[in-house]
Amino acid sequence: MNHLDDLLQKLSKVKQTANGWTALCPSHSDANRSLSIANKNGKILLNCFAGCDVKNIVGAIGLQTSDLFEANTNGLYVSAPAKAKTIAAIYEYFDANGVLGYENVRYSNKTFTQRRPDGKGGYIYNLQGIDRIPYRLPELIDAIKNGINEIWLCEGEKDAESVRSLGFTASSFKNWTNDFNQYVKTAHVVLFSDHDTAGQKQAADAANILSGECLSVKVIDLFDGEPLLNKNGKDITDYIQDALANGEDKDGIAERLCQIVEGAEVWTATQTTGQAASLSDNLFTLRPANEWIMDAKTRPIPKTLFDEFWFENELCILFADTGKGKSILAVQIGESIASGQAIKGFTQTALTQKVLYFDFELSDKQFESRYSEKPANGDYHTNHFVFSPNLFRLEINPDADLPQSIKFEDFLIQSIEDRLKETGAKVLILDNITYLRSDTERAKDALPLMKELKRLKTQYDLSLLALAHTPKRDLSRPITVNDLSGSKMLSNFADSIFAIGESQKDHIIRYLKQIKTRSSETIYHADNVCICQIEKPSNFLQFQFLNFGKEKEHLLEVSQKDKDALIQKAHDLHSQGKTQREIANELSVSLGKVNKMLKTILVKTATP
Repeated sequence: MNHLDDLLQKLSKVKQTANGWTALCPSHSDANRSLSIANKNGKILLNCFAGCDVKNIVGAIGLQTSDLFEANTNGLYVSAPAKAKTIAAIYEYFDANGVLGYENVRYSNKTFTQRRPDGKGGYIYNLQGIDRIPYRLPELIDAIKNGINEIWLCEGEKDAESVRSLGFTASSFKNWTNDFNQYVKTAHVVLFSDHDTAGQKQAADAANILSGECLSVKVIDLFDGEPLLNKNGKDITDYIQDALANGEDKDGIAERLCQIVEGAEVWTATQTTGQAASLSDNLFTLRPANEWIMDAKTRPIPKTLFDEFWFENELCILFADTGKGKSILAVQIGESIASGQAIKGFTQTALTQKVLYFDFELSDKQFESRYSEKPANGDYHTNHFVFSPNLFRLEINPDADLPQSIKFEDFLIQSIEDRLKETGAKVLILDNITYLRSDTERAKDALPLMKELKRLKTQYDLSLLALAHTPKRDLSRPITVNDLSGSKMLSNFADSIFAIGESQKDHIIRYLKQIKTRSSETIYHADNVCICQIEKPSNFLQFQFLNFGKEKEHLLEVSQKDKDALIQKAHDLHSQGKTQREIANELSVSLGKVNKMLKTILVKTATP
């Protein structure tokens, strides 16, 4: 066995590619084969796209870095950067107690990497499982505590340092989240955007998150009026340096900036800034491919929320026919995420987190019935299941005052958005999607709904599971994306889709099948569906994993005699004046199949 074979055997889910191999990185909780392995000129090159340090990678598989570099004797090497780079700046992120959480390192080639202390004097080059915090957080807290109620936010740490050099309290609004709002609730917040479309969009996104959460928000472009670039436009650091080069002192620059801030208008939600107002509705964001990769590298790889079916930061759709257990499984998934306990038989790598479950289907009493026990001849349910405190259920308030000026569906989306801001939750389950728009089977109705859900997902960094319905379908055929109501528009916008099928051999058996995935390979396909049964062993109605199987084993078997009889029945109903939709409902088949059957002419051969 050579050293490459030995290395590959130590890794999990190894897959050969055109350039070598990929595998799960052993240094972090990996679900997407982040580690690449190449063998070039007798050297084995390792690279983790999540940014894991080589020391941690080899250590996780029982090797040491020194072993790799002594590999002149055994052929094992670790790749080094093709071009040397030096550290230009280190921006430290301290938590509210002044403890260093992580660092953002800027290099001479203008690239960045994040790292965190490993507790041994070194660093781990990823932020897996680390809570993000605002830059210069202790200073923000001290400023508010000491009565300074104006905070200036810039697009990055370098600009924040430039502002701090003038004596102001400053931080960065880049990647600002709802969780950060708590630190500036009693402050007037000013955001200085870079003078380019990308920077102004980032400022607008941050301002919309802050709007209504602090005393006021203002967004300022110091170079408004000059030609606007798509990227790499001037920023507040350029403004300060230009002024210093012209002989102005820092006190004069600070005074002029205060005057600009005082004269700026207060931001209102969904507003756009300066020249970007005419460009903010552009459909596409134009950037070199390498810039997309560099930005993506700074973000951790999404973890699994429900095995390979649903990953973090995905808009996922779960669909099935009525009564097949969509809500049962969705509540079970929500509880597993909220409690951090994976459903037996399925993997979950995401951390425990808050979940909002919007229930448009069940009453509170029906919900109670599913998650408690009912004694024989008892009037009340007992032994109620105790859910995780991180799981929140929401249902429509029948006494709520509904505005007359906007459509109910639009008001519903706005109400969902308000609850997101209120709770800071990042996981959202909608049961079900048809309640948000009255007719998702038609593309013109499904399109605006999916745009709204996509907007919420992007703006609030959400993981979103939406339950959907399937019309009557042919139970003898495998489930496909065409069985999803409004399939084209819903599926185009979804990141992942999976479905529940009912076994036609045993009606207490269900199977789960992946229909679409972007974050991983399709594992649970027609030849490897997850077989489950719905049971309630005590006080929790749930899907219980049984094994894996083939979908065809659970489909309806139809003989030619049955097919002929069904066609004849369709013709008989049509002769009675039934519409094709009425025939489809009565025969429990799709509308398309009815159309085909009505075009079929039965040829009866008489037997002499």
